[in-house]
Amino acid sequence: MKVLIVEDDALNRKLYCDVLNLSGFETVSSADGLDAVELAERHRPDAIIMDMRLPHRSGLEITQMIKTKPHLAEIPVIAVSGFYAAEHRKKCLEGGFDEYLPKPVSIWELTKIVCRLVGTPAPQATQAALSSLPVRP
Repeated sequence: MKVLIVEDDALNRKLYCDVLNLSGFETVSSADGLDAVELAERHRPDAIIMDMRLPHRSGLEITQMIKTKPHLAEIPVIAVSGFYAAEHRKKCLEGGFDEYLPKPVSIWELTKIVCRLVGTPAPQATQAALSSLPVRP
């Protein structure tokens, strides 16, 4: 299983990659949404983690670009945002995201959501280690 991570914060991007690799996923990552569509086309990930605030374009814009491509439209995309309000969450879900997590997120929660969306069991052995690790806003 492969996950594309689009996150401009280098520490969060590395944390997502490390945790998902530890959980058995292959990861591809980008700091900029501009190449996310091309990476999605090239790697055909099973899921995408998309930060909402990216350089050049928003995570929402990038997700909508990905979802317009028939061969990518079914890939589940998880929005991760440092901003939380019910209307923001609603806008994201209506805009094409499959899940929405406000930062700081529990890495364990993020891992469980990725596993659920791709149809694989969450690795219980790493639960204790991951449940207390927050992601920076």
